[in-house]
Amino acid sequence: MNPLLQALEASRRYPPQISPNFLVEIEGAPEVFNYAVREVSVGGGTLEVEEIQSGALRFALPRNADVSRVEMTVEMDEGGEIFKYFREWRESVLGRDGYFGVPYGADGYVRQVKIFTLDRALRPKNLIRQIQAFPETLGQVAFSVKQSEVMEMQLTLVQFMPATELL
Repeated sequence: MNPLLQALEASRRYPPQISPNFLVEIEGAPEVFNYAVREVSVGGGTLEVEEIQSGALRFALPRNADVSRVEMTVEMDEGGEIFKYFREWRESVLGRDGYFGVPYGADGYVRQVKIFTLDRALRPKNLIRQIQAFPETLGQVAFSVKQSEVMEMQLTLVQFMPATELL
C-alpha cells in the first residue's frame, strides 16, 4: 500500500489526540490486523497455592498454574479478512468434523503472538510478551442500523503449553 494512503488511513482511524502505543503481531495474520486491534489485555497467569500449617508455622506451596491469556478488541475490516482469518484459525484447532487439529506444522494451530510497545515514531520499542497461542474465544460481532459504529469483535487467545513444559 502507498505510504501516503497508509498515513491517511491511520489518521482516520487514530485521531491526533489518540495514538497507538502498542502493536500486536500474530503469525500469518493479514496486514490490516496490525491497525485493527483497539485494546489488548495480557494476563501473566496465576498460581494456585496450597497453604500447609505445621505447628505455629504456615507454608505456602505452589500446586497448579493457569495458562496466560491475551484478550483483544478487534475492529472488523470491510473486506472481512480479519474475521475469516480467525474463523479459519479456530477451525484448525477443532474442525467441523469434531476432530482436533495438530498443534505444529504447515496446518498447525499454534501461532506466535508478539506484543510490543511503540515509540513516538510508532516503531516497535519493547517486546512485552511473546507466546505460542491459539484462539479460545471468537466473540460475537453485533450488526446494527441504529448507529454508524465500527463493528468490533472480542477475541481471546490462550497460551499453548506442550506436555514437555508441564513435566
